[in-house]
Amino acid sequence: MQIIPLKPKENSFYELSKTVKKGIDAIILCEGKRDADVLEGILHKFFESLDRVVAIANCESKDSVMDFAKDVVALSSISRRLKTIAVVIDADEYTPKERAEAVKNSMQSITGSPVELIKIDSDIFELKS
Repeated sequence: MQIIPLKPKENSFYELSKTVKKGIDAIILCEGKRDADVLEGILHKFFESLDRVVAIANCESKDSVMDFAKDVVALSSISRRLKTIAVVIDADEYTPKERAEAVKNSMQSITGSPVELIKIDSDIFELKS
């Protein structure tokens, strides 16, 4: 597995689009550095043998996650390989379901298409468009 670190606040939209077009299988947006570091460690430990390219973005704040998610959703239309956009966020102020609903509503407003919220586990949700 190849892991590409993304730093949304340091990289331009143009640089992000070049990265997405190179062929990323999944982009995982993390609220903070610690989340991104832990996730990268887990992926290396348990999924190293997979033939996948995953980008992990340290968005540096929950507000930035939503802003960056909008860019990623817009760019996903130019990538034939990108099939998964995951979001790792803390549920400090809201429940995990409330946070997932907020992401869903944001995606719907960007794409103009319905987005389905699917409960995977008590605190894990999948969004499908």
